[in-house]
Formats: sequence, structure tokens, C-alpha cells
Amino acid sequence: MSFAEAPKARPIPRTSLCTKITEKATEFFTRFWNGNPVVNPENKYVFITGCDTGFGRAVAEDLTQRGFNVFAGCLTDLARRELEQWFDSLQKRGQFLKQPMKNTLYPFVLDVTKEEDVAKAAELVRSVSDGKLFALVNNAGISIDSNIDICSVSDFERVMDVNYLGVVRVTKALLPFLLRAHLPRVVIVSSVAGTLAAGGMAPYSCSKHAVQAFAHCLRREMGEWGLAVSLIEPGFMRTPILFQIPENSKKIWARAEPEAKERWGDTWFQATSRSTTHMTRTLAEDPKLVVDAIIDACTLERPSVHYRPGLQAKGYFLPMTYVPDYLFDKLLQFTDWRRGIPPAKLEETKRVTVDGQDASALSTTSAATTTTAAPATTAPAVQSGAEPGNSKPKRK
Repeated sequence: MSFAEAPKARPIPRTSLCTKITEKATEFFTRFWNGNPVVNPENKYVFITGCDTGFGRAVAEDLTQRGFNVFAGCLTDLARRELEQWFDSLQKRGQFLKQPMKNTLYPFVLDVTKEEDVAKAAELVRSVSDGKLFALVNNAGISIDSNIDICSVSDFERVMDVNYLGVVRVTKALLPFLLRAHLPRVVIVSSVAGTLAAGGMAPYSCSKHAVQAFAHCLRREMGEWGLAVSLIEPGFMRTPILFQIPENSKKIWARAEPEAKERWGDTWFQATSRSTTHMTRTLAEDPKLVVDAIIDACTLERPSVHYRPGLQAKGYFLPMTYVPDYLFDKLLQFTDWRRGIPPAKLEETKRVTVDGQDASALSTTSAATTTTAAPATTAPAVQSGAEPGNSKPKRK
């Protein structure tokens, strides 16, 4: 048989680009048709920090009623006992209705700044859940809001230790348990302050920026293991942490450096306190918006990366991320509720400014005037050959 008569080789089967696109499109439309289903809560464990009040407390109660097994970390023993009493009453109601609960709530004391507390919490998860954790909600946080010039370095360290390093400690301790579960996820309660940093809340904004970076790194590094990471980024919400801001600001102002207090002045601080109180009463939104976002991130099969609950987050802060910095600075100055109340030193400078001349120019002009006028106050010099009182020389 000649070479020309040889049978043609069969083509090697391969996955073409069109086939891959078809598979991805089929998967997408299947998901779109079926929607984003809610996971079955049976035998699933959720770990939540900061369950004393606010978002954490509401989420722990909601997920428990939905059938999840919840580890609720509380900073104080009083909050732990309150959660135990609430769960006992829930169980009694279920027994009365002949609907006994199959899940359990595990409240315990947890300080995210202490390594020993985090280690005990990890051991509790290992012993109860057989080393599998479905979801972690990093909610614990504090707020210290003031200017950089007024805050101390310890204020920055305190906020970073809770809001950022607390998230790192808990996540690293529980990450092995998350990777053993099906569809695991980490939910981190951040803020719009983690995207846009306005003046007057430097320590809090710095901690939330760090949390945002940690969440993005965690999602991109652990995506191969199927770990989903969601960021909750609300605006101002009516929570205890927001209503504590005016009182905390007074404490920060009381221990500020004398030079800084003189620079800004009591009038400026009082105006800032009044405007902050006004903000907490009028601009803050319903915290249930944030609770619903956390619940979605914990219960949906495919949680989103970003949740921005509330009108402020979606309608103002999100569009501002696309605005150039110089324009955003101008907008902040225009919308600043403290405008018209300048710091003490700036007000003092304005008072001494006359006709566009600053204080240094005024002092220089005054000194020159004094030097020029000085000879006029002395007796005129007598020329050679002239008599006193006569300016003309005497003829000989």
C-alpha cells in the first residue's frame, strides 16, 4: 500500500473553546433558572462574634430560629446568660407546640483580642461540630472616632486590635474547620468607612480598610477550596455602637494633648459633638437592613462578595468611589455638618488678618513706621556756622 493510499488518522478529540463556552453558558442559565437557593440548615454550624447586642445578637437569634446550630461569642458573661435564657424560652415554646428543636445555641464568652479565648472557642467547635464549620461571621468591633491630631497612638492600637487583628485571629483559628465543610463561607462586617475615609473617624476607617484588604486576600487565596468571603458594608445604622460615639468622643477629648486641644478649641469640639448627636438621631438607618444582608450571606448557596445595605451605602458612598479624590474632598467640605465652626487657631488667624495682610506683615509694617517716625521726635541738628533756631548759616 502506497503512502497515498494510507488511511487518514482520526482527529484527536479535544475540548474546544466553543465547548467550554457552551458548558459555562449552560451552567449560568441553569443557575439563573433555578435561582439562588437557600441551603439546608440541618447539621450546619455557624460561628458568630460580638453577640452581646446589635447585629450579632439579632443574627444569632435569627439563624437559631431557622434551624442552624450557632456558636455565639459574647464579650460579657451577662450577655451570655441572656442568650441562654432566650434559648431556654425558645425550647420551652417548641415543646409546648410539640415542635421540639433539633438544633442548639452555644453562647460563650469570647474576647477576640485574647489568644486564649480564641483557642478555647476553636476547641469548642472541634468537640461539638466534629471539626466542621459551615459559616463564620466576624461581627465584633468597636469605634473610636476623632481627628488624628486628637487621638493617641493607643487609640489606634485598640481599634486595630479588635476590628482587624480580632478578625485575623478568629479566622485563622477556624479556617481548618471551614475547609472541611461543604460550601463554606466567611462573612465580615465592615463599613463604608472601609472604602471611603472621611475626616473625624481616622482610627475606625483605618481598621476597616485593613479588614477590606484581608477579606479580598482571603477570598482570592482560598477560592480553590470553595471558600466564599462576603463583605457587609453599611452606612450609619441605629446601633448601640453609634449612640456611644458622643460619649466616647468626650473621653478622647479629655485625655488629648493640651497643645492639640488649644489648637482646635472647645467651641469646635462642642459643635462637633452636637452635630454627631444630630447625625445619630436623623441620618442613621434601620439596622435590620444589615441583619438581613448577613442572613443572606450565611444562608444563600452562592453569597455575594459585597453587600451594601441601606440608602446611604448604595446611593451616596458607592457612587463616590468613582469620583476623583480632589472632587470628593470638595464634596466633603461642602456637606460637612461642622462647616462654619473653624478650629480655634484658624479663627484667631482670621481675627488678626486685616486688609489681606497676615500678622507677620502687620508687625513688619508697624516696626518700619516706628523707625521712620523716631527722628521727628528729636531736636534738629545744628549745622556748622548756624545759630540755634535758624536754618540758614550766618554770613561773615
